Amino acid sequence: MSVDYQYIDSDAVLETMCQQLAQAEVLALDTEFMRTDTFYPIPALLQLSDGEAVYLVDPLAISDWQALQQLLTCASPVKVMHSVSEDFEVFQRLFGVVPRPLLDTQVGAALASLDSGMGYQRLVAELLDIEVDKGETRSNWLQRPLSDSQCLYAALDVVHLLPVYRKLQSILEESGRFGWWQEEGERQVNSAQPLAPEQYYQRVKSGWKLSASEQARLKALCTWRETEARERDVPRGRILKDALCVDVVRRQPQSSSDLSRLKDITPSIVRRFGDAICEAIEDVPPLTQNELLLPPPAGEGRDQMKSLRQQVDKLSETLGISRDVIMSKKLLEETVRQQGLPADYRGWRSELLADTLHALFGSREA
Repeated sequence: MSVDYQYIDSDAVLETMCQQLAQAEVLALDTEFMRTDTFYPIPALLQLSDGEAVYLVDPLAISDWQALQQLLTCASPVKVMHSVSEDFEVFQRLFGVVPRPLLDTQVGAALASLDSGMGYQRLVAELLDIEVDKGETRSNWLQRPLSDSQCLYAALDVVHLLPVYRKLQSILEESGRFGWWQEEGERQVNSAQPLAPEQYYQRVKSGWKLSASEQARLKALCTWRETEARERDVPRGRILKDALCVDVVRRQPQSSSDLSRLKDITPSIVRRFGDAICEAIEDVPPLTQNELLLPPPAGEGRDQMKSLRQQVDKLSETLGISRDVIMSKKLLEETVRQQGLPADYRGWRSELLADTLHALFGSREA
């Protein structure tokens, strides 16, 4: 399949492109980037299509992003993407914002009773009966010039997005779920802010199993590691993996010599960061009650979780939507802890679960 596209490698042509695309109602977006040994993604290509024209924007050649930043944050056109999390990081890296309003076709597919987490290639095959060649997925997107094969691959990623969007739009409008898709897009955008270094400890697996003092050291150590990784632009695991962070705060080494005795720590890490690691966990202030990582609900809370999960399972079967799309384990725990849905998740979930939430927690969600 051949595709006509325009390669954008100057600020002036980029501005002209943005003026043209501003007239569209819907805009397909995708990115290519490299991220093998860096903390941040390295933007390599941006793909855009309004259904008529296809544009490949070379970020290595652009210095003024103002026109595109304005286009991507205007109320119109609606931006359509697939599986946005990493693409969001690319846009944030380039100009500090993410596209809005947004519709993520991976989310739309899940709400349309297709599989959750469906990849782009499979979704295109399912809805359009077109096989997408993924041969260039792991090619070097920072090389210049890009090969004809790379450009075609990149162009096809947005060529098929709008037909997929229209298929999903039809399915979801017929089932009364299109508004759900819009809600999810808004929530994705609102939750897209990069995690602050001092918040990363909250993502460490099983961090809640640590004592209060150990959690305080975990926060301090993860804050140091996150700051170091960003400044050096290296993956955080190159400095300390999460599991090793947990081991460090449990054993509380006082010196590089103590640190070197820990399992799985390498001599090079001890040599480069040993003193800084020990300093990071020394004399750490205690966490506030709100900062502590909480265990899964127990007692009555565990019973409420079980009842809520049973109702979610029934809805999942009735609607044909994965139960984790309706309510993930993390959201389930948060709902029980707060005795109601968190504000960011109210909307279609509140409507579906209103009676159950009222029976369990004695209040109606807004």
